[in-house]
Amino acid sequence: MIREVAHFVRVAPAARRLQARMSSLDCFELVERDLDKAGKRQFRAALAGDLDGLVLEIGTGTGLMLAHYKAGTRVVATDSDHAALTRAAARAPQSPAHVLLTDATAEALPFPDATFDAVVGASVLCSVHSMQQALSEVRRVLKREGQ
Repeated sequence: MIREVAHFVRVAPAARRLQARMSSLDCFELVERDLDKAGKRQFRAALAGDLDGLVLEIGTGTGLMLAHYKAGTRVVATDSDHAALTRAAARAPQSPAHVLLTDATAEALPFPDATFDAVVGASVLCSVHSMQQALSEVRRVLKREGQ
């Protein structure tokens, strides 16, 4: 605990200065770029690369996962942050998959029951209002044999 407090005291002023100069989305993408260098890119590829059919991606954010779906996959990518969806829209044409972006929260998905062959959520459950409700919605929209 003492190490975490010391780290926070050391890092917080620099983080505040960075946030004052950049939007929260720019800060997010800066951090994600570093995480990609540390291996998160491979995690994204492994998570999305072998999925087929109709895939729901909850919390797509700025669309960093979209490049990792294979050709022929249909992806419905959701987020409730309009600015993030705007960035995802710029990335969507570079995806090998067919991508449809939708404004929705993970806790209230606007889709019928048993719609999707797979549901993906990378780094999203930590930022939803209710993890239990989000997971309940995922289960509801996922086909019985889905992944």
